[in-house]
Amino acid sequence: TGKDVTYPTMTCPGNLMRGMDEGLCRYTVGGAYSSGPGEFDGSASDNCGVVSKTWVLTGVETGSGSGSLDGQLWKKGVTTVTWTATDAAGNSTTCSFMVEVKDLEPPSITCPPDITVTTLPGQCSVPAGSVSLGTPTVSDNCGVKYPITNNSPASYPVGVTTVKWTVKDSSNNKDMCNQKVTIIAYNCGQPVNVYHYDTTTSSAKIAWNAGLCATSYQLRIRKEISPGVWGP
Repeated sequence: TGKDVTYPTMTCPGNLMRGMDEGLCRYTVGGAYSSGPGEFDGSASDNCGVVSKTWVLTGVETGSGSGSLDGQLWKKGVTTVTWTATDAAGNSTTCSFMVEVKDLEPPSITCPPDITVTTLPGQCSVPAGSVSLGTPTVSDNCGVKYPITNNSPASYPVGVTTVKWTVKDSSNNKDMCNQKVTIIAYNCGQPVNVYHYDTTTSSAKIAWNAGLCATSYQLRIRKEISPGVWGP
């Protein structure tokens, strides 16, 4: 009586990592990688022929079946795939490998518009509570991890302050954007007198009411070429 005592061979891929489909919170098995045998399919052979080739999924994805895994939709996490090849004599061989599906796509954030705020009379800064920054627009393939943060200071001095907004998703991928906050002093000085007899082609004498917040002033002189016509 002849008996088949040779076990089939079952070959699996090594451990793999895949990023999720662009814009979606899942990975499609096969996808762009599918050519010939299925992406996660094991290959089997036997001296007398393989009767069945089956798979079992454990971990994030579960289930069992036969044939290709192509087209399945997998969630984020680690799934172990175990393939079993069986021949007509009932001999069987298994192999296993792990697939980790990761969210590699960062979220998207668009900052609120830049804003300009004027100080109260006699003040050279504006407290953060008096500045309404607005709300950024955010999106992500797997959902945003709240809260959305920014580095807003306790108060805004006269001038331009850049506020950096940061958003993260559940996999700690992040995106950032910048919003400019311009603070203008309520009273930063006024010229009160121009001494025309002391004005030359390169200088002028001017009296100023210094105001409170100014640290420097800029003067621009133009020559009247003819009545109502001014030079650069």
